[in-house]
Amino acid sequence: MAHCPNCKKRLNVWNVSQICPHCGVNMRFFDYDKRFYHDAKESELSMARVHVFVRTLKASFIGVKISIVRLVLVFLPIAALLLPAAKGSVDFPFFHADIDLSALGLAGAFTGGAMNYLMPTMNAAVNGAAVTAFVFAAVGLAVALLCAVLQLFTTVLSFLNIKRAAAVNCVFSALALAGIVVSVIFASKAGKAAGFEGCMISCSLSFGWAVQLAAFAAFFVINFLIARNGIPIVLDEGMAERVEIAKKVRRGELKLDELPQPIVETEATRKIEEEIEKAKAEYREKLHKKEDSAQ
Repeated sequence: MAHCPNCKKRLNVWNVSQICPHCGVNMRFFDYDKRFYHDAKESELSMARVHVFVRTLKASFIGVKISIVRLVLVFLPIAALLLPAAKGSVDFPFFHADIDLSALGLAGAFTGGAMNYLMPTMNAAVNGAAVTAFVFAAVGLAVALLCAVLQLFTTVLSFLNIKRAAAVNCVFSALALAGIVVSVIFASKAGKAAGFEGCMISCSLSFGWAVQLAAFAAFFVINFLIARNGIPIVLDEGMAERVEIAKKVRRGELKLDELPQPIVETEATRKIEEEIEKAKAEYREKLHKKEDSAQ
């Protein structure tokens, strides 16, 4: 139930008038000046938070050249993983499949059932070493693919904390580079282990791994620079101070009603105050002229 802002007495459902039935005060205009300045202060702090958020969002993606470069490079590792790091083939009885160590190749190996044939033969005496090395090579590339996807999500959310997001992306890039190196090493081992007549699996390195290493290395470098130097965020005068004050108000360190209005004085607020004073002076001058003419 609602209460009168003056006498604090409870209002019934049928009390639809703006006049309090208990004390007779106009509830709509009661303490209007205080509520007006309170709302103005809330609006000033809210607009500051929105201003800082929008400027941070812009800086994270298209604010400066390094942001644009990172936004372009985040898609490069994913595109590079579409290229085959190695090419292999499986020739089991009643089953044959060509498997590329790439994002699409790994997806096809799982959906096509090739992995169902490879996994049980990892401990086989004849083909086990080659199969095991090939599976480890696939796992290394899968780790790089996972890191590339996580990099994309981290970059999209980088406006929450620009430097921390860049540091996390550096970790993902390093893990992806390690995964690609592991994939290349084991793919090479798989090719050597399969180098005998009658082996049911074959593997040979392709050109894709070099492109993948370059893509992840470039993304690592750009994020390292951002993590070290940050991205400059250009804010209007007074906006940073207002955001800090808003945080203190939320924590209860400051009371909104005790703050001045405007909360932070800037060149823009000073111009507004000057225009208000000018309008008041013109009004007083017109009023005096009207009074003089009446006399």
